[in-house]
Amino acid sequence: MDEKKHHVTFVLIGLFVGLLFTSLDQTVVSTAMPTIISDLGGMSFYSWVTAVYMLTETAGIPIFGKLADLYGRKKIYMIGMGIFVLGSVLCGLSTHILFLIFARGLQGIGAAAIWPLAMTIIGDVFPPEKSAKIQGIFGGAFIISSIAGPALGGILTESLSWHWIFFINIPFGIVSAFLLWKGLVEQKGEGNQSVDWAGAVTLTAGIILVLLPTVLTGGEDQSVSAGYDWSSPLVLLLLFGGLAILAIFIWVEMKAEEPVLPLRIFGNQTVTLICIISFFSGMGMFGAITFIPLYIQYVQHTSASIAGYALTPMMFGAIIAGSIGGFLITRIPYRTLLVTGLLFMSLGFYLMSTVNTNTSLWTIICYVLLIGMGMGILMSNLTTIMQAVVDKKHFGVATSSINFFRSIGATIGTSILGAVLNHQVSTGLGNVIRENPAYQSRLQGNIQEILRYGKDIPTDVVDQVVSLFVHSVQSVFLISLVMIVITLIVSLFLGKGKIRDPQPETNHPAE
Repeated sequence: MDEKKHHVTFVLIGLFVGLLFTSLDQTVVSTAMPTIISDLGGMSFYSWVTAVYMLTETAGIPIFGKLADLYGRKKIYMIGMGIFVLGSVLCGLSTHILFLIFARGLQGIGAAAIWPLAMTIIGDVFPPEKSAKIQGIFGGAFIISSIAGPALGGILTESLSWHWIFFINIPFGIVSAFLLWKGLVEQKGEGNQSVDWAGAVTLTAGIILVLLPTVLTGGEDQSVSAGYDWSSPLVLLLLFGGLAILAIFIWVEMKAEEPVLPLRIFGNQTVTLICIISFFSGMGMFGAITFIPLYIQYVQHTSASIAGYALTPMMFGAIIAGSIGGFLITRIPYRTLLVTGLLFMSLGFYLMSTVNTNTSLWTIICYVLLIGMGMGILMSNLTTIMQAVVDKKHFGVATSSINFFRSIGATIGTSILGAVLNHQVSTGLGNVIRENPAYQSRLQGNIQEILRYGKDIPTDVVDQVVSLFVHSVQSVFLISLVMIVITLIVSLFLGKGKIRDPQPETNHPAE
């Protein structure tokens, strides 16, 4: 697509609004969940309100990417936004927890189209250097949502009602779709317009079954898991059943005329390496977003809102570094750029693994800034590299593959990190109880209440609990560091390739 044929301002604003509010939806809901459960009941389904969104979004990403290649970006994006808005309406109208779970699943399906197609459209409209800068800025939408989401969820829930955390999506979703409809010149794909429904069904079923164990397990905290053990028959059945269905999916794709996930694109070594990088970086880097505010709130004794705002440097670091990376992407080997970003992240995670009760908030903010800089370079440029090394007719499925593998990595990584934190805290708390049997009843239960309020426990005992929590968080960041180092090692195999700016109205694969 030629940038001059589009109303670029409409396209950029429309895409950013869509990305921001679909990202916000995940973090806003977490704040309102206690109120929602109090209103609708169904405490045993607490985790499913979030989990079903995650599962349907992950499964839908590659399918929408392929549909966009077949039928055009604008049409599929608007269908995805329509599904997301419909899901938001149904969520806001929910009067039963099971209906809310269904509506959240519908939201997740719609969201699956929005993020990867937004990045695909940017790659269509702009040349590599400019698209990398824009993608770096747009990557900040996810971090903005992580920071502003909890505060916005609290404000809407307290001042209006929890229903409005969903209703607020409606006008912004409509604005996003309208601006894209007005600003983007429709371009249809070049493939045979037949849908690989067998591939779509087996991929969706396989991914959901493989990821379900991450929801059902995760420790003793019933608010985040169903309390199953990884060795339980149900979990093993889901896991191996999902793997078997994914094996069938691969067989189906090898025979499909127009596969939903063309396996031949993975014959390109760079494509395969980028997907591996996306998976392991997703496992590692989302631990920062999840656990840094937790540490700041419970160890630094700040409010939840201040803990969230402590991630603001991560957002600015990601935006600034992403923009600089976009400027450099056509000037230096892309391996050099990715390795630089991963070195920033590795250093940031290593430093976070050394935090203790004496670490100041400003020191943590500096560490967070390093992680954000690395995230900005990585997240924006992976998409640009992928779009440079595949045929334009595969832009949608290739771009969605990055988000697909990153989403799977983030889901599995968050589950692993949560399980490690829960296990270490539970084990450590048992030791504290044995050393202080007189306070057994007060030490049992919710560790968050002990860390926040003390629960009439002597200061020296509370200090023991704080120390075990700090040690547990350090372990989480060490695991994140290992994942990022693995990503760094994989990126070294990318070679010395460079991205060249294409001639107008063309998009040649990099050599």
